[in-house]
Amino acid sequence: MTDVDLWAHRFSKYLVDVRGISERSTANYVRYARRLMDVIRADGALDWAGLGVEQVGRLIQGEAQRSRVGTCVCAVSGLRCFLRFLELEGAVQPNLARAIPPLRCWKDQGLPRGLASAQIASVIEVCNSHTEESLRNRAMILMMARLGVRAGEVRQLHLDDIDWREGVIHIRRGKSRAERILPLPEDVGQAMVAYIQQERPKSSCRDLFLRTVAPYRGLMWSSEVSKTAKRFLSHAGIKGERITGHCLRVHATITTHW
Repeated sequence: MTDVDLWAHRFSKYLVDVRGISERSTANYVRYARRLMDVIRADGALDWAGLGVEQVGRLIQGEAQRSRVGTCVCAVSGLRCFLRFLELEGAVQPNLARAIPPLRCWKDQGLPRGLASAQIASVIEVCNSHTEESLRNRAMILMMARLGVRAGEVRQLHLDDIDWREGVIHIRRGKSRAERILPLPEDVGQAMVAYIQQERPKSSCRDLFLRTVAPYRGLMWSSEVSKTAKRFLSHAGIKGERITGHCLRVHATITTHW
């Protein structure tokens, strides 16, 4: 294991155990930390004494030139957190994190626009009638449209998270780091049952939604769900550069408060 690997492991453990950062954000932060360490690595060893404002600024500038605003925000947050961690470890000079300039992100610049009730109804109609899509995909997107859950929450849903007797779904900790209990609408439940009984492959994996090709295991990336959601939106005639699966979360049709 190299010095970079050791520091990346320690940083990852710090993010999870001390800061309580989610698994996805931890992976992103560690990725940017590795990029910074690659900048100062000399002959395979890390030269912390050589890390200064110039190196940090150059890395941020390069990231800003090739990435979108949202990605840059993540890079800035990750690097600031890494530099503060290094300061706690006594590896770098104090206040080096202040070398990272603030990133301007205008209000509502990256937010997807919400959908009208009629548009949500069109998506639900597609889920209930579009036979070109698999039962799995129709159940996933119907859940997003009716309950407003995130793509990541759909991906990590387990069979044991559904309480059929009580008619509720247990949404496990995701981006918000909080568990939620949501009502199970009849049409969502019927879509799930159809998928489980007619299409879901036999597998020891307890994830509800599985890959369609062997090995039959859970979906690896939330982007698989997001891409499917965007395709359903297109089927419903809802298109545009800022139309994404997250639009379903903005205006879910469930209004029951638990």
